[in-house]
Amino acid sequence: MDTIKLDFEQAKAKHLLFKSRLRALLFGIETPDEGPIVSQYECAVGKWIYGHALKDYGHIPEMQDLEKVHAEIHGSAKKLVSLYKEGKVDDARLGLKEMEKIADKLVGLLNLVEGKIEHVDSSSSDSNIDIDISEFNDLLRLNHELDIRLREHAANLNRIQQRFEMIAKATQDAVWDWDLVKNDVWWNESFKEMFGYAKVESGPESWYNRIHPDDRDRVVNGIHAVIDHGGQKWHDEYRFLKADGSYATVYDRGYAIHNEEGKPIRMVGSMTDLTKRLEAEKELAYQSMLTKTITDNATMALFMMNADGYCTFMNPAGEKMFGYTFEEIRQKPLHYMIHHHRPDGSEYPLEECPLDRALPQNFDVRAHEDLFFRKDGTSFPVLCAAAPIFENGVPVSTVIEVRDITEEKESQEKIKQAYEDLEVKVTFRNLELERVNKENLAKIEELEKKIELLIGKNI
Repeated sequence: MDTIKLDFEQAKAKHLLFKSRLRALLFGIETPDEGPIVSQYECAVGKWIYGHALKDYGHIPEMQDLEKVHAEIHGSAKKLVSLYKEGKVDDARLGLKEMEKIADKLVGLLNLVEGKIEHVDSSSSDSNIDIDISEFNDLLRLNHELDIRLREHAANLNRIQQRFEMIAKATQDAVWDWDLVKNDVWWNESFKEMFGYAKVESGPESWYNRIHPDDRDRVVNGIHAVIDHGGQKWHDEYRFLKADGSYATVYDRGYAIHNEEGKPIRMVGSMTDLTKRLEAEKELAYQSMLTKTITDNATMALFMMNADGYCTFMNPAGEKMFGYTFEEIRQKPLHYMIHHHRPDGSEYPLEECPLDRALPQNFDVRAHEDLFFRKDGTSFPVLCAAAPIFENGVPVSTVIEVRDITEEKESQEKIKQAYEDLEVKVTFRNLELERVNKENLAKIEELEKKIELLIGKNI
């Protein structure tokens, strides 16, 4: 073998050794000196370039290009080592592919420069080329260890892939994996089941074309804004076309993966069908609105009381009836706010109150008349009812209805008084009629006597 060929073969071997050492570091095989990896001057190829190659072959234009590419390789290697040291191991390893492209340029330039040099026989040349066999031994050792580690890494990746596929099968979400380099999209089986498709295209059109026209621009622009500007997380809510022609409302989120240069290469995510949940929320909102409308417009006071006797809800009629705000009435047990004394003025113990016993003793109180008290201390008659509320068969709170029957009591009193007045009037009238009747009978008797006397005289 001539000296020139041997010199360039050794340069290629040094370059291969550099790549092996970088891989060894990124895959944790060993922790070599970083200097020859990150510095273009300390590595074996750099020493070859600056030791004699530029001097001996610098007259060839491509040699200058070779030096620039070599510097670029070490710049890339420095970034990968930094990523690795920052704990971004996967990003660093993914970056090896981009660096390999630059490294291939170096090998191509080595071949090009070598081809332009007139080869001479080593026996007739006074060469300063130093051939270090130990570097070849290191290369063989590192390649062997790297091969073992790569197999282990491949096995781990396979396990991770299997785990990912198992999760994708187990989840009810539609999981997607977008290869941004190949512009290919993978969907799990849940996508087909969720939206009713037997088959689905592999490109991003499988997603774009099914977004509702009114949502499409916003959603597509949003995800590309994240991808194009180096973002990592994206999410949106939109309508997605199902196979039956209807639209499902989905919540979609994705996570972008970048290489060591910050270029997005992949995005993974999942879609959750919100349709049933939104329908349930809509129904719940309607029921809540309906309940609020009923309670807000009810003329009766409505209370909710927890197991400790504290008020947890009071409608506007309750505020108006008792004069308390909700914040005020919840400060003490409800009994001590509105039901603290009996009609005779004596204190009313809470444990004797039928409304407070309804929950622990699990019974209903119906049409119970009592006396309640307002915030200003005045009392008024009420008709009330109480019933426990259950959760999973356990009583947890009490609903209380209170109706102010002041006007009813006043009306009853007026009716009673009217009946009493009428009864008195009827009694007096009966007495008057009886008196008049007696007087009339007396007059009739007197008249009969006069008639008899008159008849007797005529005879």
